[in-house]
Amino acid sequence: MGIIEHMFPVESIVEDVSLMKRSAPPLPTREDEALIQDYMLHAVLESVLKRDIRLLPTLELKLADLYALLLRHAGKDNADRLWAARQQMRRRGIRILGRSRTAAGFEIKYLCRGYECMLAFDSAAFIQDLASRIGAVSQNRL
Repeated sequence: MGIIEHMFPVESIVEDVSLMKRSAPPLPTREDEALIQDYMLHAVLESVLKRDIRLLPTLELKLADLYALLLRHAGKDNADRLWAARQQMRRRGIRILGRSRTAAGFEIKYLCRGYECMLAFDSAAFIQDLASRIGAVSQNRL
């Protein structure tokens, strides 16, 4: 009997491996839902900022260039946060399957570590949260 066999008998290793079971991935958590909500807020904010930047030249404003510059800076900050949220989602095993707008608000269908999930957002609460984020971004820029 060799030294390795003496320390770890083959029979006990085979028994230990056969007793091992695959464990299920962890269930989705509140932190995962908060990350999805953060992603959704930044994605909607990105589309709003792009639309506003596109509309600014059509308006007759005296400070249109300044407004566009502020919106582009806010868009860059938002894009950085959106990228960070996507990276964190990738690390946590979260993938967006689809998002849609409903009469009550928004719905997101996503895959979280193999579990299919759905998250619904109320329009009023979502818009209020979005407005508070826009306010926070604008305070950081001025």
